[in-house]
Amino acid sequence: MKRIITVSIVTLVCLIGSFEVNAQSQSFKSKLNGTPYFEKNEYAIAIPAYESDLKRKKITRNESAYIETQIGISYYYLNNPKEAVNWLKKGMNKNYQTAETFCIYGLSLQKLEKYEDALVAFKECLQRDKNYPNIDLYIQSCEYALSHPDPNTETKMRSSKINTDGSEYGISPADGELFFSRASTKGRDIDPRTGLGFTEIFSTKLDGNDLTSPKKEKAFMKTYYNTGIFAYDSATNHMYMTTCDPKSGKCGIYRSTYNRRKWEKPEPFFINDSHDMAHPALSKNGTRLYFSSNAADGKGKTDLWYVDRKSEDQWGEPVNLGEKINTSGREEFPFIEGDSILYFASDGHPGYGGLDIFAVSIDGDEFGEVINLGRPFNSGADDFNLISFSNKGLLISSRNTSKSDDIYIFDKKDLPSPPRKQKPKPELEPEPEPEIIPEVIPEIIPEKTTPKPTPVKPATNVVAVIYFDFDRFVPQREYRNKYKEIVALMKAYPNAEFEISGYADSRGGPEFNQELSEKRADYVAKRLVDRGIKQNSLVIKGYGNTRPAIRNAITEEEFQKNRRVEIRVIQTSK
Repeated sequence: MKRIITVSIVTLVCLIGSFEVNAQSQSFKSKLNGTPYFEKNEYAIAIPAYESDLKRKKITRNESAYIETQIGISYYYLNNPKEAVNWLKKGMNKNYQTAETFCIYGLSLQKLEKYEDALVAFKECLQRDKNYPNIDLYIQSCEYALSHPDPNTETKMRSSKINTDGSEYGISPADGELFFSRASTKGRDIDPRTGLGFTEIFSTKLDGNDLTSPKKEKAFMKTYYNTGIFAYDSATNHMYMTTCDPKSGKCGIYRSTYNRRKWEKPEPFFINDSHDMAHPALSKNGTRLYFSSNAADGKGKTDLWYVDRKSEDQWGEPVNLGEKINTSGREEFPFIEGDSILYFASDGHPGYGGLDIFAVSIDGDEFGEVINLGRPFNSGADDFNLISFSNKGLLISSRNTSKSDDIYIFDKKDLPSPPRKQKPKPELEPEPEPEIIPEVIPEIIPEKTTPKPTPVKPATNVVAVIYFDFDRFVPQREYRNKYKEIVALMKAYPNAEFEISGYADSRGGPEFNQELSEKRADYVAKRLVDRGIKQNSLVIKGYGNTRPAIRNAITEEEFQKNRRVEIRVIQTSK
């Protein structure tokens, strides 16, 4: 995966530490042109340097096998599995066969979705080293891929027309636009670790099933810095972003403010000298910030964490999401959907190869079962950075091995929904018993009596609107005490018929939204009947997400207005 953020966060070291070189001495390796670049993870420079080493006149078969293996490993880290397989084969055919060479060879085959061959390679690795790190996971992932081979053919995954031969990644929604990072294959300044140019930032918009021609956002760029993954807080007009300094290799979260129709220069927000912080994602209202970090007290290479906002500019201590989410591998690229679903990328859970995209339901600080989104959302290559925007979903993938990371677009309704955390089925909140007021005969003083107020009819045929939280059919708490008021308004229409119409926002599939909207309408209708409204005066309907109050909703506030029940007059004799 050719992106500077991941390269910076995850230290690219050999999977088992030092490379075993029984046939070569340290003096031989130190004399190779490619060695100093390889040791600094500068693989784009290491490859041509090693190739020049192969042209030396006095070189043994074992020495050439070692160099070819190093070239193969370099190609693997540059996300070129085809070349990695070719070069590793050369070295292995000359009997340079260690646990590591078989493992890297298997991981390269896995990226090419040659799972049966990869499984053989992983088992050869295991034979040579029973304690090889993560080898059980690699075997398990191959077996998972072989047992889950077929994609959902109804889900269409479209490569965007704005993709280039370089790397497009870090796509993020912000204030009606989409921001993303692009690293070119050409240019004066090439990152020696990736072979790509340093990142430039662009903005684009959805146009039907694709994206508009991108425009460069110079405010987010500093010379020789790489920036990507944005989180926009509409309440404060702040943009949080990952920024990495390729000279030091350090990544942190920076913040920019939108002021006078332009973005100000990003300033450090969450940075730490001892570890990296990246990939910010905000919950609704900006009260919780999720991010990825390689902090030493994490579970693996990179973990997902969050911090809660205490006040306008004060945040609490970072909290690790725990072992259900985080593994010994990489967990990165969080994205929060409606405060109820977390999408993230991981290579530590069983999957199809490289980074896969996973989803888990959120209920407060508790998580449900983690699911792999399956094909076509995942492939043997790296799949990550899933977001939703309007009625579309987008993700980044390196599945086209002739290119680098690309943007793919799909319909949001096709996203699988993770199961909610299993809890004892709660009873619906009991309605309060009617308060019985003892009969009191007041003293009649006519001149001081006040006439009983008459409810005022609404100006339109909509009597009331009741709102709901995401995926709930019981109204928000503030509306549960307003039935008396609503009933009074309805009784201002004698002999009228009312439609109790339920609606859902655009998240979730059509069948799910239809059922949810019906439940919302039915729940409200029962509460009204309990309070004296005649059942035969009500028409109860659910419209799913077919009649949004706000079309093409983007912000959580806009989605909120679509999750509603409307009570409207549809017929009246007077």
